[in-house]
Amino acid sequence: MRYYFVLLIAAHLFLFSSCEKKSQYSVNNAIASITPLNVGAEDADVVPWTVGLLGKQKVAKGVKIKVKFPQLETDDIEDLVNNRGADSWLIRVRRRNMGRSEVLGFLYVPIVLPGTKESGQMRIKQTKGGFFSVYYAAAALSSRFEKFDCPAFDHDKWIEEIKIEKENGPGSVIATSPSEMETISARVEAFSYSPITLNGGRSLSGEYIIDLALYNQSEKRKMSNYLELEDRVIVSNEVSVPLEGCTGFKIPPKEEEKSQPFKFGR
Repeated sequence: MRYYFVLLIAAHLFLFSSCEKKSQYSVNNAIASITPLNVGAEDADVVPWTVGLLGKQKVAKGVKIKVKFPQLETDDIEDLVNNRGADSWLIRVRRRNMGRSEVLGFLYVPIVLPGTKESGQMRIKQTKGGFFSVYYAAAALSSRFEKFDCPAFDHDKWIEEIKIEKENGPGSVIATSPSEMETISARVEAFSYSPITLNGGRSLSGEYIIDLALYNQSEKRKMSNYLELEDRVIVSNEVSVPLEGCTGFKIPPKEEEKSQPFKFGR
């Protein structure tokens, strides 16, 4: 199954204020270490979906999770980008359920936002927070599926409980190291203003874990260890709700797209 992932930045882009605490940064024997402060899952909500032939019934489209990212001093960012080759945060999302763990997707977020470097000097703008979404397959596969009056795959789920719990991870430091450098062969989505969603399949129950690392986007290379963030998003009490008028619903055939004449230089 192909997974798609998004970080919705629009309307959630903030400048770091000078009074906010920055994550701790240190360099020892050419190894740069970051101890993140105030990072992790900040909020999680069910995304409702109005369906049915009359549009008066409700199921869950999925969940939306708000995440806070590390804040660094300007000098620390310049050292990471110019001397360590780490220009982005790499986010890996995992889901654990019934003892089984699976990776749902990867995303990179530039440490220095595009267009904020002038005349060789960095005019620092950092992303303080953003959203990613996990949708049921009935809505995630395409915008066409999302517009059906009756959801595909007999989807009739509602999520009665979603919460955030803290659990101590295996480590507390992100550190650059040659032994941790590796090319990420999976698709790594760039942060985007466009709504690209992560496909969670036919059930979203489970524990969602966010891992954070340093990344070089041009080389598609992880530059540090993964830090497992303490916040866990727990999706539970997934129940079925009756949908009137949707019995026997079948996915309608896709309309053929009209071919467009080729135009040179388009």
